[in-house]
Amino acid sequence: MNERVRAWLSQVVQDLEFDDPVVQYGSLQTAESGDQADTRDLFPGKAFIGCDLQRGPGVEILDDFERSRFGPDEVGAVICLEALEHVKHPWLAVAEVHRILKPGGLFLISVPFMTPKDSYPGDYWRMTAKALELLLKDAGFVEIEVSDTAIEHGREPGRDLGKSEVDSSRTASLYIAFAVARKAAANGAVVVERVERDSILKKMNPPSSLKTAEEYRLWQKVGHPRQNVQIIVPVFHREQDTKLMFEQLSKVTDNYSLIIVNNGFDDREFLDSLKPLHYIENKENTGAIRPTNQGLEVAEGDYVAVLHNDLLIFDEGWLDHIIEFMERRRDVGLVGLSGRHTINADGMYDNDTTVAGNRDLPISYKPTWRLTEVATIDGLGWVMRNTGFRLDESFGLMHFYDLDLSLQYIEAGYRVYSAAVDLTHLADTYERSTRSRSDYLDRIGSDDKSYFDEVHEKFRKKWQHVLPITRGFQDESSAYQRIDELFELVDDMRDYMDELGRYIKELETEEKKKGAEIEKTARYARMLANENSKKTAELEKLGKYVAELEKRSAIEGVSVEHTAVHSEQSGPTRRSAVAKFRLYMESEGLAKTLKRTALYIPRKAGLFNKNNPQNSRY
Repeated sequence: MNERVRAWLSQVVQDLEFDDPVVQYGSLQTAESGDQADTRDLFPGKAFIGCDLQRGPGVEILDDFERSRFGPDEVGAVICLEALEHVKHPWLAVAEVHRILKPGGLFLISVPFMTPKDSYPGDYWRMTAKALELLLKDAGFVEIEVSDTAIEHGREPGRDLGKSEVDSSRTASLYIAFAVARKAAANGAVVVERVERDSILKKMNPPSSLKTAEEYRLWQKVGHPRQNVQIIVPVFHREQDTKLMFEQLSKVTDNYSLIIVNNGFDDREFLDSLKPLHYIENKENTGAIRPTNQGLEVAEGDYVAVLHNDLLIFDEGWLDHIIEFMERRRDVGLVGLSGRHTINADGMYDNDTTVAGNRDLPISYKPTWRLTEVATIDGLGWVMRNTGFRLDESFGLMHFYDLDLSLQYIEAGYRVYSAAVDLTHLADTYERSTRSRSDYLDRIGSDDKSYFDEVHEKFRKKWQHVLPITRGFQDESSAYQRIDELFELVDDMRDYMDELGRYIKELETEEKKKGAEIEKTARYARMLANENSKKTAELEKLGKYVAELEKRSAIEGVSVEHTAVHSEQSGPTRRSAVAKFRLYMESEGLAKTLKRTALYIPRKAGLFNKNNPQNSRY
């Protein structure tokens, strides 16, 4: 460390007030840095934590500057002396410092501008005072003061160097940039009442100094077992699925207690057999949000898990892996059993960015790593740092509570992750879920789609200041798997199109058959119409014959009176042709009468041979 840097730091810490712990990045003391690198003596009475990427003198915790394991609002001051130039992405590192600092926390930086290349751990950047100011402003810092060592020589800070100065041996000391900045006392984040718990950094528990999972497991084996984790399970009917869930949970999980919230479960004897640590019973179904909060109100411990009662977990030790990770990563506040990398500007998650170990989902959703950073968890199950966060009950019974909880943690400075856990969600369709039940639909007004849209809009308005948001990323493996799935989908579509083509041909053949039958029927209808026309013409002709006969009868002088007289004198007489026609119509009907008349008229006209026996009946 340059002696001017140490002199600057000594002066600053005397002039400014700040809290502890003090965290120094780049604290490794090497042979080249000498005693100058150890700055602990400048912070008497303050808790001091040295951080670097490898173990050695001056290092208490292994930590990556770009992705710190400290929790949000945990650090009083951060010093970074001649170290930022060794960070690949300094803008990420500066943002991380802003996240881990307490409100009002202090950030002290020095960066060389002209200096020989350094080998450890890599030398990437040179910065002016103005560059530091830009980085700090973009990260949200306030009360920013920048300077450089040019002032000591009567030069304007940041002025271009002349050739003689570039060649001068004084160049390295001439241009070292300095910056002092603070995190705003109120950073605009949503204020939540949190349960006050001792910071792992203040206690300096062994897990905070353990870098790898292997180191953590070794620490556990020597007498530090994982703490008991309380698991909240709201239950609402689905008795058979619920029994399967608890049976499977007991096979793959150790060291846990149950908090059961009964929202409407018929088998109370079974719930009692589980021996829950806390049992809460509601008189009516209060959805998913309220019972979870009821469980959180009574939950104790640093971590709490929440599970749906229709979730089957197959990974043995799943909870151990998650707690182990959260113990080592104090910056992680929430770990889901599935999640999404992106929430879009309209408030809907991007389904193509799903990360889930669910057996029923496409393989492209399967995570590459055991734990993956995401923007939101899925509400089917999660483990949360028990710091006072609650589900937003203004959303009603359900919907969007998982996205809302994730953004609460993110806005408070925590990271959200999804764990690769082998599982099955039994109610993976609408028909099997609570949302299809009549008692739930009655509570929300019978239309779940309208209710979903209403809650969606509430969520969007609440978080529009941070949307869209993306956290983490999908690697090329997911892309390759998705490409394979799309090819399979294309093949399936081709098969479907072939099947559809065959069906269309069958329909066309059937249509042709139907068309032929329709044409045949039409011809028959036309034939009937022609026959009807002929019959009508015959009837008209017969009517004319009948009228002619009546006329002829009148001319011959045949009358009703004459017939009557003759009847009295001579006995029964023959009826007239008209009377016969009417009689036959009444007794035999039209068809037979017409046939009889057709034979009668020719006979009457003398066309039949009277000697023919067949004509005798007429």
